[in-house]
Amino acid sequence: MATQPEELSGERNRAITLTVFLLPLLLLVAIGFTVGNGYTASAFAIAWVGLLTASSIRFVRKKTCLVVERFGYLSGVKFAGPCLMIPWIDTEVSEIDFLQKSVALFPDKQIDFIGGSSAVSASAWYQVGDPDDIRTGNHENLREQVIRYVYTIRDDERAARIAEIFEGSFRPYLETRTIEEVQAEAEDLARKAVFGEASSSFTREGAIVALKEIGVYPFPGKCIILSDIILSPEIVAFRQQEAKGDADAKQQVAQARGLWQPLVEMKKGLENAGPGAVQMTDEALARFYLAQKGFETMKSTGANVTLVASGIDSARALITVGSNQH
Repeated sequence: MATQPEELSGERNRAITLTVFLLPLLLLVAIGFTVGNGYTASAFAIAWVGLLTASSIRFVRKKTCLVVERFGYLSGVKFAGPCLMIPWIDTEVSEIDFLQKSVALFPDKQIDFIGGSSAVSASAWYQVGDPDDIRTGNHENLREQVIRYVYTIRDDERAARIAEIFEGSFRPYLETRTIEEVQAEAEDLARKAVFGEASSSFTREGAIVALKEIGVYPFPGKCIILSDIILSPEIVAFRQQEAKGDADAKQQVAQARGLWQPLVEMKKGLENAGPGAVQMTDEALARFYLAQKGFETMKSTGANVTLVASGIDSARALITVGSNQH
């Protein structure tokens, strides 16, 4: 954890600024009168004021602030616009912008979805400072939020802590869903995990409070982006097998329809042929269908069928079904 230094009061800050400005000025004026006259003293004074002003003025960019320490004490937070930072005594500790930032979630981790575990590719989006305070320019509140961001956690540990908070809010919800559900509603689920009904009020409020403690706020409307679910080889193989099974089943249904429909039409034709026509019973229709089905099955396997003429001794023929050889 970073340690916030003692803060300089406004009176002490102003006293230090005046001392740094006036003490060298008076010394230079005295030297000017000693080595020359009033013109020399004035020239020394003007040179000092110009040098100090030129080296002290800074322009802070829009949507940015500077955290400044003076003699090791917290001097203040400088927001967009011109400001004074006196060389040799003021130190820029950190430059913070109020733009959105992202941190990767669940790197090298598995999520235990219902029905299987998989890695995910996700990122959390946040910004330093309350979005409402940034929009309205409430520098008093932003100052406290920036100080918490800079001094609560070390710079090299901050990203890991932010990711940990977002993961703690999002993981419990992912683990109550199947992979298919998450893939279908990834964007909506990610938003609800922190802001909506997807997480319990305890988890949701706990995550937001933990982020506020370090000056961080979820970025409105984006928050967490779940870009991909990296399926394990086992799940991929299972899905491929499942898809193949569906395709085979559809093929079998289509093939059965192709064999059955002509037989049904033939039976109808015989029935409409009038008296004396050969009629086909349902039982005969089923036998024809099964016989055709059997030959189709043998074609797909390249089976050898031996036909024996029962009325002629030692007469047999070998037919290879599924090829051009007979």
